[in-house]
Amino acid sequence: GGDASGLKIAEEYLTLAEANDDCAPLASVRFHIRRMCREQLGRYEMMSKLESACCIKEIRQIIRKCAAYELGTEHYKADAVEAQRQAMQAECSRRNLAKRREFEKRMERKALREGKPAD
Repeated sequence: GGDASGLKIAEEYLTLAEANDDCAPLASVRFHIRRMCREQLGRYEMMSKLESACCIKEIRQIIRKCAAYELGTEHYKADAVEAQRQAMQAECSRRNLAKRREFEKRMERKALREGKPAD
């Protein structure tokens, strides 16, 4: 959630991932961390840093930075360029979702015309 518990769980997860690095591909680690800390990663503009992290150590630093911001031990300053990039990405995602819905509706209409089930 929005509290630090997701960050705590992420720290524990990273400890387990390090201990079992042969079973934890970096792409999977990123995926799980993104799920656990999506809100904080977005709030502190760390999502792109997570995506470009090359090792678990870097991911841990990102999580700890988010935790420091959450606890107030470090001051967060918004990056205008990153904020603009995130806004553009959000707009692109909204457009893609709308286009996907339009496509699904077209396919449903086509299925009905052909006498096939809509699903």
